[in-house]
Amino acid sequence: MSATFERELDAAIRVAREAGALLKDNFGKSQEVEYKGRIDLVTEMDRRSEELIIGRLRAAFPGDGFWAEERGRDSSGSDRVWIIDPLDGTVNYAHEYPVFSASIALQVAGKLVVGAVYNPLLDDMYAARQGGGAMLNGKQRRVTEVDTLERAFLATGFGYDVSTERDPEKNNLAPFSRFIVRAQAVRRAGSAALAIAKVGVGRTDGFWEGRLHPWDMAAAMVVVKEGGGMLTNYAGGPPALEGRQLVGSNGQIHEQMQQVLSAGVGSSSESHPAVTTATLNAFLAAFNAHDLDRIMDFLADDCEFHMPRGREPWGTRYVGKPAVREGLATRFTGIPDVHYGEDSHWVAENHGVSTWLLTGTTKTGEQVRVRGVDLLEFRDGKIIKKDAYWKIVEK
Repeated sequence: MSATFERELDAAIRVAREAGALLKDNFGKSQEVEYKGRIDLVTEMDRRSEELIIGRLRAAFPGDGFWAEERGRDSSGSDRVWIIDPLDGTVNYAHEYPVFSASIALQVAGKLVVGAVYNPLLDDMYAARQGGGAMLNGKQRRVTEVDTLERAFLATGFGYDVSTERDPEKNNLAPFSRFIVRAQAVRRAGSAALAIAKVGVGRTDGFWEGRLHPWDMAAAMVVVKEGGGMLTNYAGGPPALEGRQLVGSNGQIHEQMQQVLSAGVGSSSESHPAVTTATLNAFLAAFNAHDLDRIMDFLADDCEFHMPRGREPWGTRYVGKPAVREGLATRFTGIPDVHYGEDSHWVAENHGVSTWLLTGTTKTGEQVRVRGVDLLEFRDGKIIKKDAYWKIVEK
């Protein structure tokens, strides 16, 4: 490890180029495609690119941890974590739409210090390291000097829940409608990593999006920061990788962008949709799919999961979305092949009950059937508390 992270950046650039070459060589060829949701999909190239990136970086930096889109976050415990999107723009790639990238970032002790975002079709490399400035294809670049939205060239994106999230402020349709009439132009190309990185090298003036994942934005955030830009969440606070919101700009139009975003706060009549039995059915379906991101969409930030019955780790209380996510990830590892059935749901005002039967195979090969009940409390349409009681009824 070097104090200036030059070696780490060189490795990130080299590996991103290698992954990009793999993606480019297979672009337009027949692909195996799986659907993680109605819009969200994964191709065999996502997995092959991810395996290549992790393999190369693990060989170069033994002991480092990894947080990748398809594999998830490992349990190495290292304070050095590589955050990887092996193919940002998968939907584009699957449809032979020529906008996609490979994105690699390094986080050390919670701070992003290295970022490389590579567009293989244009051979464009956006790269930066802590204290080293932003580079485009090896040349130093800076953010623009545009100081009004009317002259600003902006970019954004839409989450995979754009068709199911009923609140237009949350699915980005309302902010988009406000920006499109204020800015010089707004583009949505389908690769958040590329869209964010362009701000840092002066190709665009600003970016905003909610529903982002850490791997979508981590590497590009380094480029924007080192290029002299500004990064916040929608409220103007420091952006968090798991906060799922990002506003990036050249700094001069940042306040104007936040004014546009805040113009719709509290204006939506559907900000807090009613909880129904269909909501609980969809919540359980997310568990069936091991879809942690979708599960998190149902939860309030200060949610609490209490698992008072059964063996560890279920005899435990998790408070806050990050802790709940970590606890569920452990649970999904313990019983990797599961299916919920025979479920029933009841809802009365801000309380709900779900009963279910889980069948699955543990990682040791043991077949189990577990019957359980969830007691839930809601606030503003989100789950704030979940108590689970269960018992193994058959092995």
